[in-house]
Amino acid sequence: MSQSKRHVPTDDELRPPVYEEGSNVGPNISQALELEDLDRDLYRSRQGSLWLPANARGVFGGQVIGQALTAANRTVRDNVRVHSLHSYFLLSGDVTVPIYYFVTRLRDGGSYVTRLVEAKQKGRCIFTMTVSYQVPEPYRPRFAIALPRSAGSSDKVEQPMSLSTLKASEEVSLPSRFSRERAEGNIVEGLPSYEDAPLNEERYLRLLEEMKDHLPEGIKTRLKTWIKDRQDSAIEIRDALPNMYDENGLPMPGYEQAFWMRTRLPVQGGEDAQKAALAYASDLQFLGTVTKALGNSRRIKMMATLDHSIWFYEPFDFHEPMLFFMQAQAASNGRGLVFGRFYKRDGTLVAVLSQEGLVRGKNEGEPARASSSSKGKDEGDSSSSSKAKL
Repeated sequence: MSQSKRHVPTDDELRPPVYEEGSNVGPNISQALELEDLDRDLYRSRQGSLWLPANARGVFGGQVIGQALTAANRTVRDNVRVHSLHSYFLLSGDVTVPIYYFVTRLRDGGSYVTRLVEAKQKGRCIFTMTVSYQVPEPYRPRFAIALPRSAGSSDKVEQPMSLSTLKASEEVSLPSRFSRERAEGNIVEGLPSYEDAPLNEERYLRLLEEMKDHLPEGIKTRLKTWIKDRQDSAIEIRDALPNMYDENGLPMPGYEQAFWMRTRLPVQGGEDAQKAALAYASDLQFLGTVTKALGNSRRIKMMATLDHSIWFYEPFDFHEPMLFFMQAQAASNGRGLVFGRFYKRDGTLVAVLSQEGLVRGKNEGEPARASSSSKGKDEGDSSSSSKAKL
């Protein structure tokens, strides 16, 4: 498409949408997850280490999950490994003060160990997580669902209804970008390899180059800031599914996403430290899959994680590239649900994930909300960490 006919994105279109988010304070994931030991089962984030994503209300949720898991890991014996975690975001985290992590030892059994972690600031609980550990049993029967082969970039994806035209009684139905067949050999066959997949920030680098004479200076500054943030991140992200973005780098409608992810520097620590790093990264791009399924409507002005769960099955090195496949499951009543899976390059399934979040916009004809003196989760001072997905 020639530049004379190409649509120039407006300031509103390139304003960081709520379903994309920033990344991290630096390239070392171990520093982002580092905690101070204060007392038995009591830990604190280091001063100045918390990350506030662009346009977010509070601390990046993935960092809270990763730090909470790090705290729990320090309270268990050496022969157990974390196999699952289930977390709830209660309040926005304040980046100006440290987070205190209180660990409760719920159970220490012969095969399984359970911990409860409460993250607190200013005397208020902002996040809770239960973590379960087990003594590894590698010789038991095995099964793992395979990632289907990509349908390829030539397949058309139907345009879904946008939130602006969708009525409460209607549902969005989209075809899968992946075939139903299992691939021969490597189950990630058909997707761009890690080496061939573009870095996520390249879409905006390309836009700046191709449209440098047409974009307002304010948009250029905003894009450069986001690009630097992504390049400085502890997590490298590459786009693994063709046609996820349009010519201006904006997300295309659909209900599936896939990214290659890895830490830029090796993770310090053992197997559970690798899992804490993956827990950190698992909050990147995840909830945005729901917004894609809703047509990327600009009516959606608020997103926040409500709960986040991970089940770990195989050991891994997160400095090696892994494929994060995401699929939206449902969206209604101001909430959206997405499932995800992490795979090694050889196709080994290492983790299964779920996340439900607040997905709130304003539809035309929506009745005004009744005023109330009580404060709940959805009000300004008590919402969970808002996602500014960039």
